[in-house]
Amino acid sequence: MESGKKLQTLKTNRDFQAVYGGGRSAANRQLIAYAMRNGLGHNRFGFSVSKKVGNSVTRNKVRRRLKEIVRACRKDEAYAFVPGLDAVFVARAVCAGLPYAQLSASVRHVLLKAGVLRPVKPND
Repeated sequence: MESGKKLQTLKTNRDFQAVYGGGRSAANRQLIAYAMRNGLGHNRFGFSVSKKVGNSVTRNKVRRRLKEIVRACRKDEAYAFVPGLDAVFVARAVCAGLPYAQLSASVRHVLLKAGVLRPVKPND
C-alpha cells in the first residue's frame, strides 16, 4: 500500500473477533498484537484501548498515537508490511505514560514479532 493512502481500519466487532480467534499473537509489556490473513490485497488495522488505560482523553491519545506510528511505519524504507493481513493492537495500561519514541519502538517490536512487518534488505 502506498504511504499517501489513508490507513484502512477494522470497524466491526466481527472483524475484531475473527482476528482474535484466528490470528497469531505477539506481545511485550506495552502491547499485544494479533495478526491474520484477510484474503485482500491490502492491510487493515484495528486499535483496542480499554478503560484500564485511563479516561476517554487518555484512551483517545493512545489510539491516535498508535495510528500515527503505524502510518509512519508504512513510510519507513527500512521495513515493509507483509501484504494481505489484518492486525489488531491491544494497548496495555502502561501505554498511557509512555513517551512517543518508546511507544513507537514497542509497536515496531510487536509487529516484527507477529510477522506483520519485515526488515527490507538493502540493495547492494
